[in-house]
Amino acid sequence: MKYRISEIWRMGTMVIAAMLLGGCNPTDGAKSTSVDAAPVNQAASGGLNVKHVRVGVDANFPPMVYRDARGQLVGYDIDLSREAFKRMGAEVEYHDLHWGAKDDELLKFKNVDMFWSGVNISPARAEVYEFSAPYLANKQIVVVPVNSPIRTIADLGGKRVGVQRGSSLLPRLEAIQGPEGRIQSVETFEEYAGILVSMLEGKLDAGLMGSVALDYYQKNTPGKFRILDENLGETNMAVAFRKEDRNFVENFNKVLEAMKADGTTERIRARWFDNKA
Repeated sequence: MKYRISEIWRMGTMVIAAMLLGGCNPTDGAKSTSVDAAPVNQAASGGLNVKHVRVGVDANFPPMVYRDARGQLVGYDIDLSREAFKRMGAEVEYHDLHWGAKDDELLKFKNVDMFWSGVNISPARAEVYEFSAPYLANKQIVVVPVNSPIRTIADLGGKRVGVQRGSSLLPRLEAIQGPEGRIQSVETFEEYAGILVSMLEGKLDAGLMGSVALDYYQKNTPGKFRILDENLGETNMAVAFRKEDRNFVENFNKVLEAMKADGTTERIRARWFDNKA
């Protein structure tokens, strides 16, 4: 199977994405690792300070995290995290990272204390991260241009498929085979918007992504894409921490449970997912 890193976020494509996917406010590839916070002192950033937490996010993942017209970080994960850390008595700063940089920033350099940006739990990731309790279900779906002849997952054999870099879906693609053989090529992208734009440009035949993100894009680009009836299963989103911070995660989970029990989580969910366009 052929894997290639697409450079979809050149300037011209960014303009197209901004026009087609109006709500997501994509940013360029030279994104800062600390946009909404003071610069991190790396030499002093080793431990988790329970009174001041540094949250890594990918700001190109609406409606979980993205930038509004004023350039401010907004979204379901932002609202949920602000409420959780308010209850824990902790100040929070957000660091806008590329999805592919999350492992180094969290585990190697420790410039952030967690990654809270629609992370799907998988067995492989559970070996690396200490996950919080799950907070949102997310189907793994296949999307194609609205007039595509592709109807089933088997039809992906011999086709060009796009997926987000570092996605938990990558291993599943190896098993997909149809009448035309295995998938012709898999291209990885930093952001979901790049997958959708490449399909509209005829450079990809299909894309694999989470239903949470695609539902948002569908509402902002009606009539352009179609979701296959088959999917690759359902996963759950959670917050990714370092293994060494297990005690903090235990207390954090109690806060998430309290927010769920008193209806706060549902109110935040409704704000972002019920008739949201």
